[in-house]
Amino acid sequence: MGLCKCPKRKVTNLFCFEHRVNVCEHCLVANHAKCIVQSYLQWLQDSDYNPNCRLCNIPLASRETTRLVCYGEALAPRGDQASLRGQLGDWFPGPPQAAGQSLSLGLPQ
Repeated sequence: MGLCKCPKRKVTNLFCFEHRVNVCEHCLVANHAKCIVQSYLQWLQDSDYNPNCRLCNIPLASRETTRLVCYGEALAPRGDQASLRGQLGDWFPGPPQAAGQSLSLGLPQ
């Protein structure tokens, strides 16, 4: 658990692997849309991260991304969200969220 450094100063367990800072839900959407974000405990166990899409291995920074409910990132497909659902299958739970949209992660406000 850590404290996000934004003006909201929320306690969070989300951690940006790229910038090495705690991030709240608001900052995740506003400032870390293409970053690798997982739990701080995951960072402590293994700080290595892969900045490429898990589906096609293309760098995430190269194209528009879609934030997955599990906090993972995938490159946005050329088609609609239904095609992304087809690509992911049962790999990730829940519906994909477009980067920049407000997320409902079930975290305390």
